[in-house]
Amino acid sequence: MNSTDLDTIDLIIFGDFGVLSNTPFRDGQPLSMLPGRIEYLAHLREERRRAGGAPLFYAVTGNKGGVAFGLQSEEQAEAEVRWTAEQIGTTVYRVCFAHPTPAAGFEHYAEPDALKRRKPAPGMLEEIIAQAAIPRERVLVVGTYADDCRAAQAAALAWMPTRSFFAKTTNAGEDFDPFLGPEEQ
Repeated sequence: MNSTDLDTIDLIIFGDFGVLSNTPFRDGQPLSMLPGRIEYLAHLREERRRAGGAPLFYAVTGNKGGVAFGLQSEEQAEAEVRWTAEQIGTTVYRVCFAHPTPAAGFEHYAEPDALKRRKPAPGMLEEIIAQAAIPRERVLVVGTYADDCRAAQAAALAWMPTRSFFAKTTNAGEDFDPFLGPEEQ
């Protein structure tokens, strides 16, 4: 998708790891954004405004299955996704704590209704679209993982890999790409 294609998009939904650089419960470091992400997204909004187009909205989704293993609390996980949303200039986000194979004592996170929200299921995307009231053909999902792609497909939404979307930002070519095997990285 090139910049002219973005003229047809009013809402971009990001998987949280398309903009985040780390997972605090794994690395013990404070959350941080990947270089150039915030600036690039602000630039896209400003370009749209200058062109007189409709506002460009952003949203963030995050599977936070670490909760289902007792690695972090629901509050910590939600705070991560909320912080991520705030960094890119939105208050719209969804988080899912569910996991299909939780740790003992956390089985309630594997309930069918909870799993309907976990990517690759489209639940979180559907919730955001309903809240935003933006037609599907004007929504783009940008994600790093195959589950982001599968969720977009399940919701009949356009999808773009994070690496392609952020190709113009600093260090975009250095991002981890889970679609490539280790020999290709």
